[in-house]
Amino acid sequence: MCQAIAGRIDRISGEGLERRALVLVDDAARDISLALVPHAGRGDWVIFHSGYALRVVSAEEVTGLVTLLEGK
Repeated sequence: MCQAIAGRIDRISGEGLERRALVLVDDAARDISLALVPHAGRGDWVIFHSGYALRVVSAEEVTGLVTLLEGK
């Protein structure tokens, strides 16, 4: 089973389909493509998988996802 991860965009580089973001996840940073979510900006939360941001989500949605995954 594949699982998408939520992270917060810290930095953005490039333009158009070449836009990339440094996304912070807990104590790690990941470099991902923003080609599928061109409206994403610095500080936004995104759900990503296999190096691509899939959608922008709210902080409340992220909290709900973490709660669900941790079984609390």
